[in-house]
Amino acid sequence: MPMAPADLHYCTQILLSSPGWKRSNTPVYDATSIPTRPIPSSLAGKKELYWEHGTKLRVKFNDKGQISELVKDKVRKYAKIWEEYANIRFDFVDEGDAEIRISFEKGKGSWSYVGTESVLAELKDQPSMNFGWLDDWTPDHEFARVVLHEFGHALGCVHEHQRPDANIPWDKNKAIEYFMKENSWTNDQVEKNIFFCHSAEEIESSEPDKLSIMMYQYPKTVTTDGSSQGENVVLSQKDKDFIAKVYPMWLGNTCAIPESAKSAILRYGAYHYQAPHLALGICGLHIEKSQCLCAGFHVEDATPSGACLVRDRNPCFDVTNPVDMTWFDVDVQDGDIQAGEVSFGDRHGATENFQTKVTFPRKFNEKPMVVIWLKEICIPFPACSWRIKAIPQEATESAFSLYVSTWNKTRLRHIGVSWIAYSASKSKIQSGIIDTCDFRKWEKYVPKEKGRIVFDKGVFGRKPSVLLGISKFDLSTEQKVNFRAFSSDVSTEGFDWNIEYLEGCIGWAVMLHWVAVQY
Repeated sequence: MPMAPADLHYCTQILLSSPGWKRSNTPVYDATSIPTRPIPSSLAGKKELYWEHGTKLRVKFNDKGQISELVKDKVRKYAKIWEEYANIRFDFVDEGDAEIRISFEKGKGSWSYVGTESVLAELKDQPSMNFGWLDDWTPDHEFARVVLHEFGHALGCVHEHQRPDANIPWDKNKAIEYFMKENSWTNDQVEKNIFFCHSAEEIESSEPDKLSIMMYQYPKTVTTDGSSQGENVVLSQKDKDFIAKVYPMWLGNTCAIPESAKSAILRYGAYHYQAPHLALGICGLHIEKSQCLCAGFHVEDATPSGACLVRDRNPCFDVTNPVDMTWFDVDVQDGDIQAGEVSFGDRHGATENFQTKVTFPRKFNEKPMVVIWLKEICIPFPACSWRIKAIPQEATESAFSLYVSTWNKTRLRHIGVSWIAYSASKSKIQSGIIDTCDFRKWEKYVPKEKGRIVFDKGVFGRKPSVLLGISKFDLSTEQKVNFRAFSSDVSTEGFDWNIEYLEGCIGWAVMLHWVAVQY
C-alpha cells in the first residue's frame, strides 16, 4: 500500500467494527480517512462506541522523549476544550495504562480509533491516536483543527461526510482522481474513505453542519454542483450541543452516580472567578442486601466552572454502590459563607458517640447558621441496623461542635461530613432541618413521605436552587437500602420535600438538612 508523503495532512479514523473491515491490532489506512487539510462535519457518533459519561480517560504520549513539551502542551490545551461541553475528563499521565495512547509518527497522517475501540485487548500496547505532522513550527490554528478533530474521534464521533444524510454531490471520477493523488490512496481506499456512509441505525447525529470540527475539507472540483468545504478550526455550536447530549453534564446540583462509574463531572450553578469550595452531600443510597453500607465521593480537579467527583476507596473490599450526591459551590471571595469537611477514618467498627470542634477558617461577624451533610459513610456488614446521625451544636462566630452518634449496635468504620456556614443576616439564602420523626412515629414507616417548606417572606426574588442532604438515617437491615430525597415544586415561596423508599426499603427515620440559595 503506498505511503503518504511526510508533509501530507490527512486524517484517518480507525473503525474496527465497521462492516467489511478486518479487525487488526495495527492501524490500517484503508479505514475512513480525511484528505488534505480535512474538516470535520456536523457531529455524528457511533452509538456503541461512546464512553460512559463522567469517565476520566487517561491519555499518555508514546513519543519516547522525541516530542517537545511545547507540542505536548498544545495537544493538552486543545484536547481539553472538549471538557467544557462534555461530561468527560482527559487525564494526561506519564506512566501506566491509558485509554488514549498518542504517537507522533511522521508520514502516517493523523488518525484515531473511534471511542471505546481504543481499549480493545489486542491494542493495549499500541498507539490509539497519531499526529503525523504537528511540531514546534505548526501554527496554533492547525493544532486546534487537528487535535480537536482527533479527540472528537476518541469520544466516538465519526466523519461528517460519511453520515447517511450528508448528501454531498460527489463527482465520483474527479473525486477518485483528486484523493488518489492528494493522499496516495488506491481506488479502493477512496471508496472506503470518501464514499462509504454509515447507516442511520449505526449512528446518532445532529442536523448536518458544515461548520463542524468533524467535517471534511474538499475543493469545488470534486463535486457536480461546484460546492466545496473549507477548513474548520473550532467546535461549532452544533458540535457543542451534540457532545453535551452524548455526555451530559450534571447540572442542578444533584446527580445519580451508577455503580459502574468511578467518577462524575459536574458544573456549578454559578460561574466563579476561581475554583470554589465544594460541599458534597449524600441524598440517596442504593445498597444491595447483605452488603456493607459504603458510599461517598471526593473532589478532584476543581476549576472555576466545574469539578470531578471521584469515588472513594472504601475499606470493605472495594465495594461500590450507586449513590445520589448533591453539592453546594461556595465562592471563596464571599466573606459571609464558608464550607469545609471533617473526616473520621479508621473507627474500626466501633459503636460510639463522639464530637469534635470545627473552627471556621475566617471568623464571622455574627453567629452563623450551620448545615451538615453526610458525604462519606462506611458501616460494615453484618450489622444489626444502619443508624447514624451528624448534627451541629454550640455554634459561635469562630467555631461549632460536630456531634456524631450511632446506636443500637451500629458499627461505624468511616464517616465524612460536609459543613456549610453562613451569616444569619446574609440575603438570598435560607436553610433548615427536616426530620421524619417530627411527622410520624419511627415505627410507622411508609413507602413515600412528602411535606412543604415555606420560606421566610421576601427572602427570594426569583426561584432559588434547593439542595437536600442526609444528616441522619435509621434503616432496616432486613431489606436492601434503596431510598432517595429530593425537592419538587420549588418557587419563591417554598418547596416540597420528598423521600422515596424503593424495593421494600424500610426507613424508620431520616433527617435532611436543606439549603435554598438564589444564585
